[in-house]
Amino acid sequence: MSGSTVALQWLYSGSTVALQWLYSGSTVALQWLYSGSTTNKRRTKDEQKTDKRRTKDGQKTNKRRTKDEQKTNKRRTINEGTTNVKWK
Repeated sequence: MSGSTVALQWLYSGSTVALQWLYSGSTVALQWLYSGSTTNKRRTKDEQKTDKRRTKDGQKTNKRRTKDEQKTNKRRTINEGTTNVKWK
């Protein structure tokens, strides 16, 4: 293949394994990377972010629910007040 670049690279270091395949003619690239410890750290961080989001969303939902209940209770009080008015 003249004028083309082809490369296959295999890397292993500790718990990190990487395989890269590069072909440059019409540009094709394949990259595979596995890192046990890095993957676990990333997963832990993502889970922590998700948990924080869930907590915030839950707090917002609870605040909204409380406000809605307060509005409903006010309406009930007003409606009960007008219902209890005696007509002469």
